Amino acid sequence: MTQHALKPVPPPWNLAGRGFVFLYRFSDAFIQSSGFIPGPMQSRYSGGLGAVMLLDYASTPVGRYQELLFMPGMFSGQDNRNHLSITKIYVSTLESVVSGWHNWGIPKERADFSFAADQVSAHLGEEHIADFYLRSEGPFVHLSARPIHPDLRTLLQMYGRQHMLTTISATGWARPARLMAFKGSSDLFPDLSHQRPIAGFEVKNFKLNFPLPERKVL
Repeated sequence: MTQHALKPVPPPWNLAGRGFVFLYRFSDAFIQSSGFIPGPMQSRYSGGLGAVMLLDYASTPVGRYQELLFMPGMFSGQDNRNHLSITKIYVSTLESVVSGWHNWGIPKERADFSFAADQVSAHLGEEHIADFYLRSEGPFVHLSARPIHPDLRTLLQMYGRQHMLTTISATGWARPARLMAFKGSSDLFPDLSHQRPIAGFEVKNFKLNFPLPERKVL
């Protein structure tokens, strides 16, 4: 089945799975050269914390899939507040691609994945997008996104002439993780080989909720 033949599965979405989350504070020079920020969003970039996430969803409304995403930092929205935005993201199924674009303006692309405890890889056929070599240790502790200010867990995405704002809720278990090495193609994903995370976590048994977004026409 082709992408054009698929129909999006509407929100809300409840997802569950495991994965890795790394937080960064990227330089303006790195973001300018490697941030994959779309033209209309470039003037809205305001810095702050960015993130890279590698997620293995065991349960979603479109079935199991894997995901690799990059968030360069915060962007100012039509609501005059700053929010995170995803500028590069790969997922393993076309169903997720179609629904991600249509429901929340998330610019998903399809890729193949290998997801293990100490290595996660995303690739297009023989061409490698990114390889992450990982290590985690220590006990898991329970975490919730509820104490985080809603602005800091609201995604700002552009879809045509619309700003789409989606406030996400999440719970799960986490423990410290380290990114031991990174290899990738800078044409397909930001080159993290010289970027050092300020924090990293392995997460398990997490639950995410993606509600209906708020749409603001530009």
